[in-house]
Amino acid sequence: MPIHPLTGYVPAIRSALYLLVSLAIAFLCMTNSSNAAQRKDLPSVTVLADTSLTLPITQIARNYARQAQVSVSTSFASAKQQSQRIQEGVEANIFISAKPILIRELTNKGLVDVYSQTALARNQLALTTSTSNGVELRLSPRMPLANILSSASGEFFFILGDPEYVSQGTYALEAIRSLKLASQLEPYFLFLRDNTQMQEMLLKHNAYGIMYVSEAKRNKHVRVIDIFPENTHSPIIYEAVVVAGENMPEAREFMQYLSSPAAQKVFESFHFIPVEAPSSKPAN
Repeated sequence: MPIHPLTGYVPAIRSALYLLVSLAIAFLCMTNSSNAAQRKDLPSVTVLADTSLTLPITQIARNYARQAQVSVSTSFASAKQQSQRIQEGVEANIFISAKPILIRELTNKGLVDVYSQTALARNQLALTTSTSNGVELRLSPRMPLANILSSASGEFFFILGDPEYVSQGTYALEAIRSLKLASQLEPYFLFLRDNTQMQEMLLKHNAYGIMYVSEAKRNKHVRVIDIFPENTHSPIIYEAVVVAGENMPEAREFMQYLSSPAAQKVFESFHFIPVEAPSSKPAN
């Protein structure tokens, strides 16, 4: 068998090697195309949820996608923004919010499955400050809260979520009004539209504020001074509802998983209160 005088390779062997390499490349291309097609063909579910649910819903979606071989997309923003997006026709299969009024609005417009509304988890409200602030107190009706905070910190901000945008803002106002504290605190109110902004301002100015317990406990620089009694505000319950349109069967299956013990454990790990054996109910 002749050998090439410069390369030292047998021409026939070199041709065979080229053929093998070409076949290998072709096989890899076919495999990648097949995998891409399989991923494209996976059932899909798109979830629009309140920002405060970012960590648990992301983890639950990842677990479910791996277990059920379903593509789950998640989007997080204020509940009002998510509701507006659904009304504008943005692709969505499940909406999760702690503001019942938004689900009622979508129901009245025929945009959600009236029988799919399901409670997933609960939350609490906390009076918070930075860990560098050592003030201690217990919330009670008509207490001189503004004087206590002023004595401890001088001039201060009292940070609340804007009720139009941040769900805990609605509950926070209910709580301080229930305890007859609103009038003395109003001069110090600072309303913000974003949970992240609230925490940044709280820490930057060594301020005080009301936020969800789940939010406060996740930030090592935020300290819970006290938790508002649950009878001072409406129950904080996150509810999910299936959006009318495509992929409703897949959405209902994911809704069932959201209510499962496995999903409830994830909620609990992020400082939410699990809802035991949640049951579906018609949206009002």
